[in-house]
Amino acid sequence: MSRLNHLRRAVSGLLSLALTSSFCTIGYPAALAASGAEHEADPTGSIALTVRFDLPQQADEVADQDLRLTLTGSGKAVTVSLADGTADGADGLAVSVEAQNIHGVPLTTEEQIGYYQVTVDGLATGDYTMALSGRGYTTCPLRWSWRPIPSTCS
Repeated sequence: MSRLNHLRRAVSGLLSLALTSSFCTIGYPAALAASGAEHEADPTGSIALTVRFDLPQQADEVADQDLRLTLTGSGKAVTVSLADGTADGADGLAVSVEAQNIHGVPLTTEEQIGYYQVTVDGLATGDYTMALSGRGYTTCPLRWSWRPIPSTCS
């Protein structure tokens, strides 16, 4: 019986060691990639916004509401039209807008919109303000800061 307990403790110790040592390898691939480069690129991030309608909306009615996402900060001022996906001031950023049906699937032939999914990629670190506006809606800004998280393992 004591031999079985020793075996269990040994296996438990090995698993604990494997788990804790895996946390210190988080930055290892990035460190390897950066070691071959002459300089590190500035980190960028992305933000995604899902606009969900509690009741399905007719596509033409939503287009008439002129819903727009405005994102400002770090020298950028981007305005994205949800109806047609156009983005003003998005130089150097990748912006995508997808209208989805009531089941969260991209629109094909449906006439009812349940969601909009908006993604902005390539944001530099800094402070940002995002606001969704449209006819019949109250604009409510959201402020946040984007900072890279440094690796604590070396």
